[in-house]
Amino acid sequence: MNPSQPSDPGSSPERPCQIRENRQEAIDRYLLGEMSSAEADSFEGHLLYCPPCSEACRLQESIINVLSDSQVLGAEIPETNAFPPPGNLGKSALLWRVAAIFLLLLASGSAFWWLGLSSDNPWKKLGDLDPAQYRPQFWQGNGETAWENYNSGVNLLFDARRPRWWGGGYDYREDQVRQAIARFSAIELSQLPEDRRMDVLFYLSKAHLVLGEIDPALSALDLSGQVAVNRLKVDRALALCEGIEKELELEIPGKGDPPGQAQLQRARAIRANLEGLLKIP
Repeated sequence: MNPSQPSDPGSSPERPCQIRENRQEAIDRYLLGEMSSAEADSFEGHLLYCPPCSEACRLQESIINVLSDSQVLGAEIPETNAFPPPGNLGKSALLWRVAAIFLLLLASGSAFWWLGLSSDNPWKKLGDLDPAQYRPQFWQGNGETAWENYNSGVNLLFDARRPRWWGGGYDYREDQVRQAIARFSAIELSQLPEDRRMDVLFYLSKAHLVLGEIDPALSALDLSGQVAVNRLKVDRALALCEGIEKELELEIPGKGDPPGQAQLQRARAIRANLEGLLKIP
């Protein structure tokens, strides 16, 4: 074999590594072009007979080439040299740091957004309203006063929402929510069609939950079970009741808090009643 021709390091007999300095430091200096011509020739000769150094150098060279091809390093690589000069490599490191900081901020923002859904007042999460799902198509009711109060109450409740700047979800203006509660409470249910009475009680319960008022919210749900005529609206009330029950279970585990325990037992009883309505053919 002609000794001037490079051979496969794996096929050459292994010799003890003769590099006096740190192997990684030598590879870095070689790839960055910081070695003199004599040092580079000597190091290349060493790579022919040292499989560990040859493999480490090959892997690092492959990584740099891949990053260069994908323009991650942010600099064009000269055709005569497969590796960027030290100055460009420093700029690339800066770009990497900027990208890492951006990804970290993005991940942190996402985490805070998810945490915001379960932070602050838990009843605000239950009180969030989806207009596309819950806002009704208004109808001409059987009583002008009942209709006006209902219409005004729903509009006040939806207009009270204010998107949170951080954490997702909504906050509510308490004054408008209380005005909505006053409108709903003033409605004589008998003046409305039967299939609309549960709407009033559902929104009334939601409004109380926004303010963290559990007992009035449960009272509205309990009353909705007495006027239920629509299975879909029973399902909606049942989902709200189950949400209240879960929040109460999270708030009072093992505390033996009498008010909280009483509210939890009441929520379970209301849920059982609503589930019973769904079983009626």
